[in-house]
Amino acid sequence: HKEAKDLMNGFGLKELVFVGVENILACKEGEVNMLEESEYKKWLELCYKLGKDENLMGTSEHFLYIGRK
Repeated sequence: HKEAKDLMNGFGLKELVFVGVENILACKEGEVNMLEESEYKKWLELCYKLGKDENLMGTSEHFLYIGRK
């Protein structure tokens, strides 16, 4: 993930968000999508928090980078 961050920051962008997507909860996507909205939002927030955890970046299939010029 460091290489991806370095690449994007090399364009002169200010990093706002860098998060791993499809992390360790990816295998539960079907179950999470079937939840009521309030429970779904809780799982989505957990997924986001885990996606920002540096120790779990290696479990993500993709990364989301949001930067500002």
